[in-house]
Amino acid sequence: MAEYEFEDFETTIEAGGRAVPVRITGAVWKAEAGAPMSQIAQFMGHDDSATTEKHYARFSPGFLRGAANALRIE
Repeated sequence: MAEYEFEDFETTIEAGGRAVPVRITGAVWKAEAGAPMSQIAQFMGHDDSATTEKHYARFSPGFLRGAANALRIE
């Protein structure tokens, strides 16, 4: 198995014969829980939240809620 090194986490999980970085799973769980993208960016070590939004915003239930609500027809 290949060695994985991360700034914050060095732990990996065996899944289907491949190593899955725990830090990515943690970022997805944080997004699903509604954590702000800026906090997830810090957790991931991203320079800005644009990178974080690109990869993790789709997992955040409220991230685009305002835009979706603006389309409501009553």
